[in-house]
Amino acid sequence: MRKLYTIAIAMGVMLTFNSCSRFEDPIFDQSSAQRMNEAFAKYDEILQQAPYGWSLDYYYGDYQNPDGGYKMLIKFKDGMVDLASELTANKVEAGTIVKSSYSFASDNGPILSFDSYNPVLHFYSEATSSNPQGLGGDFEFILESVTPEKIVMRGKKFANQLVMRPLKEEKDFKAYVDEVKALKALMSKLMRFELQNNGAASQTAINLDQSKWYDTEYPEDITRYAVSDEGIDLQKPVQIDGKAYEEFIFDEASLTFHAKENKAITLKSVKLDYTDIPGNYVLSYISNVGSKNEVVQVTENVAGKSYTLTSKTFIRPIQLEYVNGNLVFKPQNLGKAPAGASGNLWMTVGYETNLLGYIINTFETNATHIMAGLWMRGTREKPQFTVMSQYNRPGLFGSSPMKYLGLHTVVGSSKEFYSNEEGVRFMFNIKLAKQ
Repeated sequence: MRKLYTIAIAMGVMLTFNSCSRFEDPIFDQSSAQRMNEAFAKYDEILQQAPYGWSLDYYYGDYQNPDGGYKMLIKFKDGMVDLASELTANKVEAGTIVKSSYSFASDNGPILSFDSYNPVLHFYSEATSSNPQGLGGDFEFILESVTPEKIVMRGKKFANQLVMRPLKEEKDFKAYVDEVKALKALMSKLMRFELQNNGAASQTAINLDQSKWYDTEYPEDITRYAVSDEGIDLQKPVQIDGKAYEEFIFDEASLTFHAKENKAITLKSVKLDYTDIPGNYVLSYISNVGSKNEVVQVTENVAGKSYTLTSKTFIRPIQLEYVNGNLVFKPQNLGKAPAGASGNLWMTVGYETNLLGYIINTFETNATHIMAGLWMRGTREKPQFTVMSQYNRPGLFGSSPMKYLGLHTVVGSSKEFYSNEEGVRFMFNIKLAKQ
């Protein structure tokens, strides 16, 4: 039977008794300080007794819509930690171990504090003149539950829930990070999974996008996750047939996840065939002049490889590539600019760079800057695509996801926005729903 250690921290209260006796038998044999110190010692024992260290799923920002999760790897020993991250931060390369100290304290609950500067962890909480809250990351955490199997804690300042799980085997931290990156690259080509129980498909599909688990049956209910060296670890358990699951193991041979606690619960990769996609769609988006929608046509171009999308929004037909069941939008030259404009008309892809709190929009004509329409909702007969980033540009804070498609006239190296008949220059929150 596993033990769960908790701390009850007494808030000093003066009591007055109208009693014949001035003294009462004490409830505890020890003072609250002694009990607290003993609990801290037990917590520390659990932290240090994980022989290979811990994986920490780190989330930061608004706790209702956090960024992450990203894996950090931590080994505790005698008040010191070895800590590494899957992301490069403060010029510390991913997988590189940095040493710092930790301690325990009490502040309306037991606190685990990483109390000396660690450039990897404190990167997310460092304040600047233009960004006084930093990135919304914590380095002090309220311990909510502690067992040898799992530690759940919450950021003291920003309240994001973080989970630590013991590593299962001795592994170099850099090797672990490389395996996470490889699995992420593979998962980025899959995205959509059919939920099955004992081989029987349910009405639910799961989309894994940018560390978010979307349940198509309950699309507003989003669960965050972090990629491990063997699968995904959810920030909070999900309910499947009345039972809670939070760890899923990936099998590369079958492109399938299975629940760690129940191999009968599987997520099987599914994708649209090339011939599933052509047809009439409702194209909807938000633009510089508000929300828009129109009926567009997607037709076959190069068999098995690409399509042509014809619409008023983009003025000219644009080419979409078929990649792993997804529609890929790449910057492309649409030919000589319409009358009254010089140069060529381009469909461009834009990204936003978060630079010390400032947003700088940049639109690219380089074909490596792509966006992908992912099958997020609907059936195979009537799929619905959500167009989003499939490329991360390295930046000051690790990566900057691209979010926009735009229209530009290009002359040499200079680009200028071009407006279509409705004044649309750029668009985001783009969706395609087959009629």
